Amino acid sequence: MCDFCEKEIQVAEEVFSFCGCITYLCNFHREQAWERWTSKKENGVHLNKDEILCRFRKIAHATTEDKYSAAVSDLKSSSTWQTNMKLRRWFDNTLLQCYKVLHTFCALSPIFCLC
Repeated sequence: MCDFCEKEIQVAEEVFSFCGCITYLCNFHREQAWERWTSKKENGVHLNKDEILCRFRKIAHATTEDKYSAAVSDLKSSSTWQTNMKLRRWFDNTLLQCYKVLHTFCALSPIFCLC
């Protein structure tokens, strides 16, 4: 489990590549990364930060593949998403490309893993 530092993740995965290591990002660090990104004025979502974070959390807390897909669709149908290229690029390139939902034994706490 690690902080959301792409360089650290890359090094850890290279060092432990022989054993099929999966890098986990804890909920605290996921939230921290989202909070920081949405707070920056230059990203253009700071005025809609609460709405975007709520939509991100729906994705993060999805307990089934259907709920995950519905939450992603809900985000992508929002006016903030549709009018902000930087948000779309960041989310698609940083999060949707590197996360997949792993369902644990506790259906209420899915774990996101870096792939």
